[in-house]
Amino acid sequence: MAKLTVLIVEDEALYADQLEMQIEEMGYASVGIASNALDALTLFHTASPDLILMDINLAGDTDGIQLAQKIQDTRETPIIFITSLTDNKTFERAVQTLPIAYLEKPLGKRKLQRTIELIVSRLNLKEEEPFDAWEQDILVKDQFFIKVRNRLEKVEIRAIDYVEVENRYCSLFTAQRKYVVRMALKDLIHRLPQDLFIQTHRSFMVNMKKINSLDLGESVLYIGEKGLPLGKSYREQVMKKLNFLA
Repeated sequence: MAKLTVLIVEDEALYADQLEMQIEEMGYASVGIASNALDALTLFHTASPDLILMDINLAGDTDGIQLAQKIQDTRETPIIFITSLTDNKTFERAVQTLPIAYLEKPLGKRKLQRTIELIVSRLNLKEEEPFDAWEQDILVKDQFFIKVRNRLEKVEIRAIDYVEVENRYCSLFTAQRKYVVRMALKDLIHRLPQDLFIQTHRSFMVNMKKINSLDLGESVLYIGEKGLPLGKSYREQVMKKLNFLA
């Protein structure tokens, strides 16, 4: 089960360990702790974290703000500054790197957790109008962050086998488990890649790469041993998408 991954950049070992413990208690995964820019960049490139918790005072010649700029020049990544520096000059420098949040030490677990959830929610905002119910079940680029109880779980879009409508909700099925999101299928369709997913029935969308076979006589398609309905009005589109040869 994939989890939101976090890189911790902090040169105070005790505080770094505390942050890592809090992150793991929240149900997220730490990719490691770095006390300086060089180690942080190495972890950033090897682990590709979803989020970075960044101190500003770091060991070495490069501070957290300079490091944040280097990271953002490589790949735009959400960064939360966690620092004891409260002066305007430092804050104005930090703002130039476009961080998601700027939090002052000491930082409580509840504030950190709520900040992370708000951050991931903001990442869903696009040019289009956001769907009102999509507040805690969040899509970010090529993955979902779905709220399961009190934590956000990462689900890669390519790992989804199919989507099924259940009343006002949609259920996402992977090989491992089922996830329920509070969104209508018509809204979810616009957030799934059209070159990968296709609607096969008024209540189903299917990952085309997961389809094993079609039974045209019974109007059923199979993902592994699971049979899913193929609606008459969707049949022609499905055949074209799959490059079906008669």
